[in-house]
Amino acid sequence: MDELQTKLLRAMNSQGYDAILATGAGNFTYLTQTSLPFAPSFPDQRALAVQPLSGRPAIISPSVWADAVRVQDWGGHLFEYTAGKPYLALLSAAGEAITELGLAQARIGFDERHTPVAIVKALRERLPQVQWQPCDGLLRDLRMVKTGAEQALLQEVVRQSDRAIVSALNHLEGTVDAVSYSLAEVAERMRVHVGEFGGSATGHLGIAQGADAGHYYVPARGQVGPGNLMRLDLTNEYRGYWSSAGRTVSVGQPTTSQERAYAESLVLKAAAIKMLRPGRTCQEVFGAVEEKAASAHIAFLAEAGAGYGIGASEREAPYLASYDGTLLEAGMVLALDIITYGPLQELVRSVDAFVIEEDGPRLLSWYRNWDRLYAVVGTTARHG
Repeated sequence: MDELQTKLLRAMNSQGYDAILATGAGNFTYLTQTSLPFAPSFPDQRALAVQPLSGRPAIISPSVWADAVRVQDWGGHLFEYTAGKPYLALLSAAGEAITELGLAQARIGFDERHTPVAIVKALRERLPQVQWQPCDGLLRDLRMVKTGAEQALLQEVVRQSDRAIVSALNHLEGTVDAVSYSLAEVAERMRVHVGEFGGSATGHLGIAQGADAGHYYVPARGQVGPGNLMRLDLTNEYRGYWSSAGRTVSVGQPTTSQERAYAESLVLKAAAIKMLRPGRTCQEVFGAVEEKAASAHIAFLAEAGAGYGIGASEREAPYLASYDGTLLEAGMVLALDIITYGPLQELVRSVDAFVIEEDGPRLLSWYRNWDRLYAVVGTTARHG
């Protein structure tokens, strides 16, 4: 927290901000190091973070969430409001907080892209002497480059993902010839294992096999079927930091065409890894993948890009895509997410997280070796 505070205050001072107010869930977590993973599920309620250039920071929270803030050892001010008519109580509490913090005539940056227009308009009317300035670019740039502590949190959460997926697969081993698991049950076991390995929350949870895996998402349906490629997708959180994970496995011994499809995905991944160096642009990394796919005649879902940042959100800047010219820097943490196709047009994913270092990328995510197609066969005495 101290390292983040120093970094943030230095940036605020250089841009002339007296304070920053954040309403976006990821920005809230980043500024406060306090996690409310359920907050996006309540669009009519919001928690706000206020970081002044000097003095203690503040959280403005619905009363029903206040205990969740306290148990995370929040050391700043806490302003509570009782939810009523959407935003009215929030705005009243925000006005009180900003005035009490001595910021009623300050220059305050705010994350405009995450703030409803109605809130922006009302804040300007309630606090007309405040200079409200959008600071989305500043927060984006700060969040892209992770501190050492953030990298450690991300390494923990991405390994929780891998362990949860492998542990769910362990339950299947020994059942391939007499299947007794539904896909929904396998998905539930992923969720349970996230908690068992220390995770704080689960976000997206998806599982599909065979032709169903040709869709980006379908509801989990049917029984685990031998002979299929199966894709398991998972996002989970640990102390405010998120993993975005996905793995493709074969149920039973894979066919030659299934093994070939997985090997093709590794060819494109290798092309991307070579480019994960400081000074390269996101566009160049994506371009290298696209070029390799064309020269090797590998079908590649280019619309989905080749990866993205992870941090206080499941997906955040920078994006390994044709439209993002961001230069890679040491300290960035990226989920390499290259989607290719299986023999039934399944979407093949094997997502890995890397931190960019001066001499190249460092792999964060492996709990096991994913350089071959995982086959769910035999039996196991392990549970995790």
